Amino acid sequence: MPNISSILNDLGAWLLTIADKDTWGVFGNWFSGVATLAVVFVAVWLQAWLEWRKRPKLKIVYDANDSNDNVYVHLDQEENRVDESNKSEPQTEELWLRVNVLNTSRASARDVELRFINSYKNGSDIREDHRPSWWFKVSNLNKFSVAIPPRYKQPFDIAYIKNVANSDYDVCSFLAIVPPNLSDDWKATKNLMERSRENKLSIGARYRLVFAVVSSNADAKYYELNYMVSERATDDIPRKNFQSKDVLRRRLIISGPTRIAAP
Repeated sequence: MPNISSILNDLGAWLLTIADKDTWGVFGNWFSGVATLAVVFVAVWLQAWLEWRKRPKLKIVYDANDSNDNVYVHLDQEENRVDESNKSEPQTEELWLRVNVLNTSRASARDVELRFINSYKNGSDIREDHRPSWWFKVSNLNKFSVAIPPRYKQPFDIAYIKNVANSDYDVCSFLAIVPPNLSDDWKATKNLMERSRENKLSIGARYRLVFAVVSSNADAKYYELNYMVSERATDDIPRKNFQSKDVLRRRLIISGPTRIAAP
């Protein structure tokens, strides 16, 4: 039976033999190549991770109890008149639903948009095909794209309720989506919104609105929001009168927005 010393001597002699054949040199070159590739891979991965870490992080926030997210506007004749030659245009009141795009990161988000994708009515799984994938309007600005600084929230208009004084008709409701060729004239834009079939929402109907927040330097995120304007209650203020913020707010029923997977 061979002893341990003899085995070690034989192993040492074999190693010396293959070293003489430059086997270790070949192995060393192969290992060096693999190590170089590994270093390059780690460097590329680390660079991509650092870039991802620096990308703005956007999310949608809404507070049903915040008056800034449920803005009541009482428009007199001069402020509301689209056609200046029409001196008899009635007074109106409106309640605007807004959601905020919050930039939680330390980097500015560029070209932020809130893109309407589709809507579903009264619990149906069949999308309404008459509404184009337009943009929700930036609040207080006649545009649909905006930069959002770090730690800042930018409101976007989602929909609004409109009540016309001295009218026998109930309130009406509209989506605040606008086409890409947005006019510089806000009154013309609003007039188009209220006359377009794409923007009209039925009173008493439940809508599930699906939309995305997108940016040229941030990842897209998808949300849905449930929207409904209830029918008139028997004890509501007469139709010909202003309904007030509290009445309009009571009729506005919102749940969400909720983060969802890409549709």
